[in-house]
Amino acid sequence: MEMQITREDLWTESIFYIQVPEVDNQKIIDFAFEKKKIEPGTNRSNYGGWQYDVVKGQCEALDDMFIKMEHAVNHVFNDVFKAQIDLGLANAWLNWNERGNTNTVHTHPGSMYSGVYYITGNGSPEMGSISFIREHAHSVENIFTSELREYKHRDRTFVVDKHVPPVESTGIIFSPWLQHEVTPNLSDEPRIVVGMNFNVR
Repeated sequence: MEMQITREDLWTESIFYIQVPEVDNQKIIDFAFEKKKIEPGTNRSNYGGWQYDVVKGQCEALDDMFIKMEHAVNHVFNDVFKAQIDLGLANAWLNWNERGNTNTVHTHPGSMYSGVYYITGNGSPEMGSISFIREHAHSVENIFTSELREYKHRDRTFVVDKHVPPVESTGIIFSPWLQHEVTPNLSDEPRIVVGMNFNVR
């Protein structure tokens, strides 16, 4: 049967990877280790582990990283999205996840864009990957037949998540409404990461 079929992709969701140069990660680790000894931390998305709010001026190496991540997010908005606005760091926090620790599904409401920066990470999913989850993922999964369940051959229409293992000195920035979680750390190495939100300055 002859017929014409054309495809139009309606919208997209992107994450951006940043290779952040020359940040002294060891100084951030030392800062976090000392704070971890005296600060109880907070409980938001973390299940186990230690989460602690940080601000500019506490650690020189953190400040250096913040400046570089601000530069990256402004490049994305100005040069990729063609939105001529100036974004700055709104808030940030350290996550220190030992073996078995994880972060549950959450979003970052109230921010313009969000991001993470990996202080440790060897690229192994064992350390706990960040998993971005598509809205209505369960509804998509529920329509699958056996022919569609083979994940690696799915058309993007049916892809419901994206797992990214931690890599030291790498940043990821993403839409704050994009649901995400962190899989459990199954290694003996702590997974140390900085979470960030950005808003218009």
